[in-house]
Amino acid sequence: MKSMKRIIAGFVMAVFACAAVLPLRAYAAEEPEISLQPEGEGANVILTLPESVRENVYSLELRLKVESNAQEQLHAEFLFGEGMAKIAEYRYHEDTGIMNLYLSGSEALFKEASLNLGKVSFSAANKEGVIVQVHVVEDSLKLVSGTRSEVLPRVGYPETATIELGKGGSSGNEPGGGNDGSGGNGGSGGNAGESTNPVQSLREELKKALELAKTYKKSDYTPDSFANLEKAMKAAEEVLNRQDAAQSELEAALRDLENAIGALEKRASGTDQRAAASVSSGDHTAVLPWVTVLAVSMGVIGFGLYHRKRFMR
Repeated sequence: MKSMKRIIAGFVMAVFACAAVLPLRAYAAEEPEISLQPEGEGANVILTLPESVRENVYSLELRLKVESNAQEQLHAEFLFGEGMAKIAEYRYHEDTGIMNLYLSGSEALFKEASLNLGKVSFSAANKEGVIVQVHVVEDSLKLVSGTRSEVLPRVGYPETATIELGKGGSSGNEPGGGNDGSGGNGGSGGNAGESTNPVQSLREELKKALELAKTYKKSDYTPDSFANLEKAMKAAEEVLNRQDAAQSELEAALRDLENAIGALEKRASGTDQRAAASVSSGDHTAVLPWVTVLAVSMGVIGFGLYHRKRFMR
């Protein structure tokens, strides 16, 4: 009888050890990761997500922090890849060195594990001795899946990328009068020309986003996702109609409208209609086999105890 107990106890401990340790190792190998790869006078920003997270991502936000020994003359912009998303925007705040990146579309952004968001590029009127450091702001990665958004936790962050202007080759971006001035806000189309007031620049961006939103047909999308878009459009119009709207109000209206566009869901055309789901930070399907093993093991233990009782009788 004692040997039987030892066998059962050893089996239970082994099962719990496997169930507790192995899924964690599987998850660790799939942690979301951001990398900065210096190239020329800038750095490529690459995002890698596990399959369980990336398949439903239609929109994302990310913040970079830019620091330089010549901050006052530095011109920073972000060059998105061609056809990456319907909306590809960046806003650079010269006073804080924060660059906000935003991607949104009606289709999933990730076609494979890694997505090259594009390149953050720098230039200056006098490049001699100008050193730029760029890093990812922690807890700034925000994903939109379905109709919900969430800041993604447990992300692998890269080391600070250091770029020395004038020694990294040509980045193809000329410094100059563009949007290097008091405005500091860029976009996917580039706000080229004279330096503009940031509030007026945001108004123009919001108007463009609103015009884009009006091109979507209600009959093509699910009721909930289109109702969310209509709500955001109404809020955007109300803000635009107020000449005294603050910069923060314009930014919030633009962000909500872009999120609503990115969260639009096509009406189901077949058997597969994905429900709106929150973004998960790990692949929970990896745990299921171990739950099954545990259940079977408990059944074996119960069966052994049952026959032990019968034997003792």
